[in-house]
Amino acid sequence: MENDKESPESGLDPDLLAETAEKGIEASVVQLSAIYSFFNQYIAARSRDGDEARRVDLSCERFGVIPSLTAVDFRADQSFSDAGSQVDFRFRLVRDLPIDIACPVSLNDDDIPLALRRDGVIVLSSRIRRGGAEHGVLSMEIAPDIPVGLTFRSVLGSSDIQLETRNIGTLGSRGFRFSSRRVGPEFFDSLEQLLRFDSLTLLDEFEEQSEASATLPSPQIEQTIQTETVSADILTFDLSRRALQKSLRLVYQGEEFLFNSEHPVCRLGRRMPADIQIRSRFVSREHATLILDNRQFSLRDHSSNGTYVRPEGRPTYMLHHASQKLEGVGVISLGEEISLSNPDLIYYEIRE
Repeated sequence: MENDKESPESGLDPDLLAETAEKGIEASVVQLSAIYSFFNQYIAARSRDGDEARRVDLSCERFGVIPSLTAVDFRADQSFSDAGSQVDFRFRLVRDLPIDIACPVSLNDDDIPLALRRDGVIVLSSRIRRGGAEHGVLSMEIAPDIPVGLTFRSVLGSSDIQLETRNIGTLGSRGFRFSSRRVGPEFFDSLEQLLRFDSLTLLDEFEEQSEASATLPSPQIEQTIQTETVSADILTFDLSRRALQKSLRLVYQGEEFLFNSEHPVCRLGRRMPADIQIRSRFVSREHATLILDNRQFSLRDHSSNGTYVRPEGRPTYMLHHASQKLEGVGVISLGEEISLSNPDLIYYEIRE
């Protein structure tokens, strides 16, 4: 951002600074407030400068480069607890056409499509072409809607800050640790370059945490040899967090479908790989997707005719190449307006 813009440090709450200094609380808790202030200024600057439509290229290490993406839907949140503080910054990278990816794989690798789904990437199809006894090429088609996130955490009793990135520098999540003393003008300059995908220097300077569970593995041929997309219903997750997660119940033609952190993605469409197939001339092959992201279910439309939603007690609205969070209960119709005579209505209920 330009030099004449307000410094992130100036956004700190004076009462918070005084309180933390008096209690001897580590600098990491205070510095996260500066990071949160920076994110809010960054979002305001993007909106003010009309920079929403700036095209970026996502460099994905072994996956190559995904070109011509647009960053949209910026959001910053800060939370406090007895253990410390956390700042989340999220947005999405979108484009008009699906994304084709190919990368070499070996027999000793794990499954890539499954790992990508854990990080919100919608894998529409995947297959392996064998290149030898122990090697091959994994080809994937992914939806042109990639969630991106950075989570900064500080813990009382430590001067370090933990950083988890999602779909930055590579598809998948990575974990880092750095000293709170690094937070300063140079840090924010590098952070802005990272957000604009101009440079990964900031991450290169941090200590990567090898034990980070979200680090993206490589693929295993035997698990992805089928041409159909691997089902997301075999995802694993921390059982201790089960009570904290939301679940989505869908009912279509009397059949019930349940989605949660074990099965966070539901694809709606006319043909495979849709989880719920609706054979109607109004429905696109890959019509819409419901996805659990940060304990929130969102409905994303990819279709020609749009998706209609009527939340209980509220007016109907239509999504067309757009996304909307879902709450409570309601009705979804793909490709045509909601009518009681329509046999293809989908009823949804979101539970805590």
